[in-house]
Amino acid sequence: MSEGWRRMKTSTRLFLALGLTVIALSLVASLVASLGELHGKINSVSPPLAIGLVTIAVVAASASAFAAARLFWKLGHSESAAKVKAPTDIVKASEVQPKKRRLSST
Repeated sequence: MSEGWRRMKTSTRLFLALGLTVIALSLVASLVASLGELHGKINSVSPPLAIGLVTIAVVAASASAFAAARLFWKLGHSESAAKVKAPTDIVKASEVQPKKRRLSST
């Protein structure tokens, strides 16, 4: 696979990840605004229930943040590249290099 194709594939993934991040942040901002309003309404009825609502929202947001961090980590690090180790012998290294390229392109 040529370098141009690989760069295009990487940049597409980068733009996709950035686009999804922008969408996620705007949804989080909307959710926080709605949650603040809901918290005010529930707080007048039952303060412990309002605290529970905020606690559940914080736990859900934390789990989502960890999932997003894991997704970005996996997008940035290829698992197949870590599996193939280059031998110390230069002749064998030249044989492994095409295999390494084929694994990273899939």
